[in-house]
Order: sequence, then structure tokens, then C-alpha cells
Amino acid sequence: ITAAQTTENGAFGTWDTIGGLSADGAPSAVISPLTGLTEITARGADGFVHNTGETVQGSGSWRAWQQASFEASATAPTAFAYTNSSGPTWAYVFRTADNQTRVYQVQQGFARSAATSDARTSPR
Repeated sequence: ITAAQTTENGAFGTWDTIGGLSADGAPSAVISPLTGLTEITARGADGFVHNTGETVQGSGSWRAWQQASFEASATAPTAFAYTNSSGPTWAYVFRTADNQTRVYQVQQGFARSAATSDARTSPR
């Protein structure tokens, strides 16, 4: 769910859902240090991690959900921001059914064009 604040220090609007995905567990959100846009990851009912994000900062408009991992997740993902040798970025982590930790990081080129492209991530 999401809510927008239209006036600085003002009240937030009513809560709205981000449709298109039946989530299994809690979603995780991060503000991308590359774009300033809110990114959300969630485990879908299909067992895979999916991603959506704002189309414009603070707009309340969201990209369509995209499957972001190629392997099933046994846990809800956790999104986080960090800095690597290329600079600030974000990633998400989850565990597989055989208790293996997986970290998927956002590819730098994707993040710069997130408002118009589908999510692309690579496992690490």
C-alpha cells in the first residue's frame, strides 16, 4: 500500500494499493540512491521475488510488477542501499528453500532509466 503527501508537513492522503501482485509476506522498500525513486520488492504467491518502483518521485504512480529473480525465494526479500566500487546503489537479499542466501544487485544502467524500463538485476 502507498500514501502520498502533497503539501510539505501536511497530512498524507488515503492509502492505496499497488495492484498487480499477490504478495506472500511483507514487501520491502528502499529509496534508490541512483534515481531517488522508491523501489519495492516482494515475494509473490508464485514464490519468486518481484519489483516495482515509482515512475516519478512522489507521484504515487508505479511501474508494472516484474519478476526480479530467476530462482524461487523461501523468504520475503529485504531491500537495502549500499556503496560499491561504482558508487551508491541498492540490492535485495533473500533465502532459497535450501537455506542459501541470495543477493541480487541492481545493474547501474537499469537504475538510471528505471522510469521507462523493466527491472534488471543480477545475482551476486
